Amino acid sequence: MEKDYYSTVSLLTRRIEQNYEDFKRETLQLDGESIFELAPTIAAVQDAYFYMTTHNLTDDYETEYLLSFENPLILLADKWEDYSENRSKDFGADTLLEVLNVWKIAENFKTLLSIWEVDD
Repeated sequence: MEKDYYSTVSLLTRRIEQNYEDFKRETLQLDGESIFELAPTIAAVQDAYFYMTTHNLTDDYETEYLLSFENPLILLADKWEDYSENRSKDFGADTLLEVLNVWKIAENFKTLLSIWEVDD
């Protein structure tokens, strides 16, 4: 039986919210210097969290793909952080949207994997 799309999206949202709370709790246990050094990662996690909890732009397949990871928030934040480090000259207002929404512009899952350079 196929899962209902909205319950699957709700599950993804809850997982991302839990990932965020776990990240925040673990980060706040660090000393000030360590937190300061994590600033780019913290910003990437916050950007990914905000985007994924305020926009519902994944389809069934993309939602299932993200749910296959224990921590989809960190996956997205890592990709965002990599993108911003490697493409800082091209940074613009729509860059986060472009990176976190890459699957919407991808024609299929293979394209997504090749963009993220993930082996299938």
